[in-house]
Amino acid sequence: MINSIFIITVMYGQGEGSRCWGWWPTWERALEVVTSNECDLFESGTYEYAVIEEYASGFVGFLDEHWFKIKYVEDKVCVVGSIDKPHFIRTHAFCLG
Repeated sequence: MINSIFIITVMYGQGEGSRCWGWWPTWERALEVVTSNECDLFESGTYEYAVIEEYASGFVGFLDEHWFKIKYVEDKVCVVGSIDKPHFIRTHAFCLG
């Protein structure tokens, strides 16, 4: 059995700016944080993308990533939905440490 953590990072533009918010112990909880914009994760529309990356316990064992597009409409953040990894992102967003 692999124990995973789920790391959330948000970014804007072509990856010019990003912020890592932390990690969660389950996929369901990480997804809830992103889709509900918990704690103003997207800082009032500053960030356009979110990625939830799954890592195995131990030495940086990357397993999977899930990308989301964000839209800010009438003072409310809307998660447009799951998207493919943006073409301008060439690496993983992992940023804890």
